[in-house]
Amino acid sequence: MNQLQTKLKKIKLILLDIDGTMTDGGIYVYPDGTQMKRFFAQDGEGIRRAIESGFEVGIISAAGLAKDIILQRAKILNITRVHADRSSKLDVAKKWAIELNLGPDEVAYMGDDIIDAEVMKWSGVSCAPKLAHKSALAVADYITEKEAGHGAVREFMDMIMEAGV
Repeated sequence: MNQLQTKLKKIKLILLDIDGTMTDGGIYVYPDGTQMKRFFAQDGEGIRRAIESGFEVGIISAAGLAKDIILQRAKILNITRVHADRSSKLDVAKKWAIELNLGPDEVAYMGDDIIDAEVMKWSGVSCAPKLAHKSALAVADYITEKEAGHGAVREFMDMIMEAGV
């Protein structure tokens, strides 16, 4: 068993960024200023399966302007831990870990940019989608073969669940 597999077996909480992780990073802005995001159904199914398997899943996003979209997607997927504003992602991750009585080694984080790197370094397992920013790629334990918004989240979810089998 390799080192990543050993780390994956400890995971109980999976945290995800939104833009560039759960989506392809594209942001559609309408003339009235409202936004739309595109999500990939297979990623959603992977999240649902992880929750059904007993994993806690949370969203930590800095996309405060799209908070309603994020909350709606979380509701559809039965994700109850959602944070969507510009405050420290690391502080939120630590708070949720404490609430669940978990250490960093029991937390996985998937993100794609500079603001995710700090949480990625703290987490027991970190993942970046294939086309992530170099700051996230540099600290990732795993880089997906799939692109964000096109199955990267599902790939990571499956990897975590398969490690526990």
